[in-house]
Amino acid sequence: MSYPNYKKIYTDMITIKHPDKLEICSDILRKSKLGTIDIINLQKKSSVRRMFLQDSLTNIINPTTNPPS
Repeated sequence: MSYPNYKKIYTDMITIKHPDKLEICSDILRKSKLGTIDIINLQKKSSVRRMFLQDSLTNIINPTTNPPS
């Protein structure tokens, strides 16, 4: 069973939507793999949970095909 690449997903979300939060989250994003606690801490530090719920993954990965509203 393969798992989502949470490091890439969260790095992309923070970089695209809130680059100002990148420095705050860099200590966690430098890890080779993100665990459950890392994801919870990222959500607390950067409001990523709200971003994740508001945007579809398609918009984050390929923002040029679906411009933000």
